[in-house]
Amino acid sequence: MKQLLYGICTTVLGLSLVGMVMAAGPTGTFIQLNRGNVARSVDDWSADMSSMKGIGITHLIIQWCSEPSISYFETESLPHEEQYDAVAHILSAAADQKMTVTLGLQQDPFYWSQITARDRVLRDYFLTRVARHAKVQAALLERFGGQAAWTGYYIPDEIDDLTWRQPGKAKRVKDYVALMCRVLREHDASRPISISAFFRSRTAPDVFVASMRNIISTNSVDKLLLQDGLGNEDPAPRYIPLYYEAFQKAWPADYASLGCVIEVFNQVSAMSEPFKATPATPERVRIQLDHASKFFSDLILFTYSDYANPALGEEAKKLYDSLKP
Repeated sequence: MKQLLYGICTTVLGLSLVGMVMAAGPTGTFIQLNRGNVARSVDDWSADMSSMKGIGITHLIIQWCSEPSISYFETESLPHEEQYDAVAHILSAAADQKMTVTLGLQQDPFYWSQITARDRVLRDYFLTRVARHAKVQAALLERFGGQAAWTGYYIPDEIDDLTWRQPGKAKRVKDYVALMCRVLREHDASRPISISAFFRSRTAPDVFVASMRNIISTNSVDKLLLQDGLGNEDPAPRYIPLYYEAFQKAWPADYASLGCVIEVFNQVSAMSEPFKATPATPERVRIQLDHASKFFSDLILFTYSDYANPALGEEAKKLYDSLKP
């Protein structure tokens, strides 16, 4: 099966990987904060970052710094009773390791159900999102504004390929992203803003590119990160390069720059079950990186800490070793 997958992926674009030296490697990784990793010290994170640098990672994206009931940094500016100082520890370790960090704003666990709402309710929901993100930004600036390791913002509200096909809904999310960026830049014009999007096989490549061109306008985010979807193989591996090609051909030069999120997990749970995944095989991840590197310069793992950290076990160690230059 692995040989078949390798053969399919290496011939989609008429490319042969046989005999080639595949130097493409990750440049960054997401970090997903939760109660399971908030107690880690600066030394713990620094050790991880040293290991990350061994496979080329120099940039971290903290997916979110806040949830409705939790703040992952200590602050008096947010009303959360449950607070930890994980963001401070990561920034301190990043400074020591000469790495850079993008800070995500607030996660809403009900985002995917909320965006199915009717027009006026959706408008009000997005206005509420802007206000909550702005409060998190203010608290982050108060606490970490002078730290050089902090180099950008991440909006953790992902844009999918299906919800926004209707013109009315597309206008709502476009207005939301533009307003969110304007508010962030009013208080911090120097740090760039990124957001991610994903596609499924239900949407043709040219349709998805056209939708994203409409949503992400010239006054919007600075970077759009495209998730490759191979954690659950949707789209199938052989179709992924077709989406990359579509963006290369049709994405305007004056729009947001593009990066790619490399999913280094293999989902083993059913869609109706709690999420469970294992590290992807080195062979599959190498093909992902090789294809993505032909179109994108930023290759962001999702995630090193959960699937490629050699301390996690044999499968993760094999994946980590395969990513060494």
